[in-house]
Amino acid sequence: MQHLLGLEIPNFLPDVFGLRAAGRLIWTTLLFVAMMVPVFALLRRPKSKHKTTWAQAMGGAVYVWALLVLAYGSIPHEWLTFANGHLKWDESHFILTSGQEIGPFRWLNFEVDKRAIADTVASVLYIVFLGLNISLFAKWQKRPDAPVDDTAASGEDKVTGTSAFGRPVSAKA
Repeated sequence: MQHLLGLEIPNFLPDVFGLRAAGRLIWTTLLFVAMMVPVFALLRRPKSKHKTTWAQAMGGAVYVWALLVLAYGSIPHEWLTFANGHLKWDESHFILTSGQEIGPFRWLNFEVDKRAIADTVASVLYIVFLGLNISLFAKWQKRPDAPVDDTAASGEDKVTGTSAFGRPVSAKA
């Protein structure tokens, strides 16, 4: 028998109110929220006065990639899997049917099945994550600069210009 990674993930949630069936959706969402906490903490700090190193840039890129995979891949997928599997929201279960009377509206000529509602929730998730993505990128770019320390030690090198090859030329202060 073939064991898939998704089937081997332990689910420690109790089987109350459908929590166990929504376990992967809950754990994925909690992981996303836990990974967003450091992002909001770093947004409060000003930009460093030092240039970003290659390793810092790659680490940040991998971290953002993991957040994007969770936001745009895992969470909507787990929602659709939960809605189609456990909740049985498919084309055979309807919210509105043609000819149904709802308040003052009589004989509606369209049908809304539960699959459409599940897909609408997934679309709203994408829109919310896109809005969060854009706002966080804008806030990250608009962070204030760190205050410059003018009391530099006299033994430090000061950049006096650039060489013919474009490299900074420094001289002792």
